[in-house]
Order: sequence, then C-alpha cells, then structure tokens
Amino acid sequence: MRQNIELPVTGQETSYIPSLNIRLSADELAEGKKLLDALVPQDKKTIGLFTYGTGAKCYTPDWWDAFYESLQKRFPSHNFLEILPAENVSQLNFKIPSFYSMDVREICSVIANTAVFIGADSGMMHLASASGTTTLGLFSVTNLVNYAPFNNGSMGLNTNEASVEELTENVASSLMNRDNHPPVIT
Repeated sequence: MRQNIELPVTGQETSYIPSLNIRLSADELAEGKKLLDALVPQDKKTIGLFTYGTGAKCYTPDWWDAFYESLQKRFPSHNFLEILPAENVSQLNFKIPSFYSMDVREICSVIANTAVFIGADSGMMHLASASGTTTLGLFSVTNLVNYAPFNNGSMGLNTNEASVEELTENVASSLMNRDNHPPVIT
C-alpha cells in the first residue's frame, strides 16, 4: 500500500509518507485530557490498550492477561487504560479502568493524551496513530510491512516472533524514545 501512495499522484515512488493526522483542536485535546484525568490518577503517564480485534486479529484473554502482567511488572509507575470497542467488550475482563465512546474524535482525543497506545492491527490502531501518540500495532496474521503504524516512533510488532517480555521491552524503548523526542505531526 505504501508503495502506491505517491505513484498514482506524482508518477514517482518516494520514501516519504505523510503521517496520519485527525487534526484535533486544542479544545478537543483539552477535553480528552479531562476525560482521561477522570479515569486514572493524573500524576502518572498512561499506557492505552485496545484488546479487541476482528476475527483472527483478536488475541485471546489468556494472551492479554500474560501481556498485561508483563507490562504491569515493567511499568509499575504508569496507569493503564483500556479503550473499548463499539462492542463494549474487554479481553482483560474489565479489570483495568476503561473508556467507551461511540464518538471517534472523542476516542482519539483521549488516546492523544496517553504516553503510548498498544493494540491489534485494527481501525482503532490507525485512529491512535492519527492522534499523534506513539502507537504499537500487534500483528499476527496481517502484513506488518503494509499496515504497521509509522509516525512518531510508532511500529508494528510481530507477535508470532516475540514473547510478551520482548514485546514489553519494545514498549519501553518506545516510551524512552517518546520522552526524548516528543511527537510532532505536520
């Protein structure tokens, strides 16, 4: 897909791909912060999780439990917030604070106020990427090269080739990179 972005428009291939950007207003970002602050302690950074996926892209509750346990051990000074899908279901069985909305811009404004977003390859993953937050996409069946998020230190992670501990270390690297280089969307 990425190879095809510029070719039809300019007749040339390019390595530059513009970042997704939903262009949240300052008011929307402030409202997202207010919503987030009402759900989790304000004195900690928040890691956003989206545990749902369609079909084979949906990881099991057991997989999410193991991954969440690894994340909790590695990031004891962070909040965790689950962004819920339209189906209002949780692969973590609602054991962490969660946010539910049917308003795409409102969801995006909450995600934009998290330190990092982790979720399966899905529309929610791309929405998170468009929010400007560092986004880590979890891939097991779809083509990571074609569909991974790519802006602001974002990346796709192949869950067939990495343990939950290795995935957790990727999260740590992304958080460190984001702390050193805040995201910029142009």
